[in-house]
Amino acid sequence: MKQICLGIIYGLVIAIAIILTISWYQSQRKEVSMASAVVATSTEPSQMSEEDQQYAKINPNCALYYENLGVGTDSFSVELSDFTNLHPLADFLCGKYSDVMKMTLSDGKTLYFIAPISSLGCGSGGCTYYPMLEVRPGVVRHLRGFDAYSDAGSTTTATVQKDTDGSVFGFLSFGSQRHSVDVYWHESAQCGTTNTYAFNSKDEPVLISASDSCLPGKGILYPTK
Repeated sequence: MKQICLGIIYGLVIAIAIILTISWYQSQRKEVSMASAVVATSTEPSQMSEEDQQYAKINPNCALYYENLGVGTDSFSVELSDFTNLHPLADFLCGKYSDVMKMTLSDGKTLYFIAPISSLGCGSGGCTYYPMLEVRPGVVRHLRGFDAYSDAGSTTTATVQKDTDGSVFGFLSFGSQRHSVDVYWHESAQCGTTNTYAFNSKDEPVLISASDSCLPGKGILYPTK
């Protein structure tokens, strides 16, 4: 009986040893496999285009913007659709590829109008700018509310386009005395529509006038036509 018990014990010891050996061997194979995968990944050629790479060197967001034209679910598009939280100003700048204009509001704050990659957002009619209010140095909040009037040359109908994406399109000029901005876009080579904005005590844009220089007498679209 005693010999049988010893035999069982020896058998259990041997079985446990075999199991531990197999487990160790499998773990070693897994580590080797993972190491090989890491090497393969690190040596795999970059899938980014040449344009993506030059933008990514400046700011990873710039490559994302270039790929999605500013519309998508990437981190840059998420920031552009956020009108509540604060973000670093640098997140929206792409060095020499950006077109940046700025104005000083009556409370001393700076309002930036940024076309992150101007070659994507600019054409013969103007540029698409994203207005960014500098809340403190280097930190901004995206603004919207730049509702715009247009009649596309009609003499009878003027419509308002609601600003939902926080952008303005056109050529910008600033009125320093009343802290206003004119946004002009071409309807033809000779004339176009101008929307003028001032800013209230909360630094929100307020449309104060709109006119169409294609119409006789530079027709008034807003506040009355």
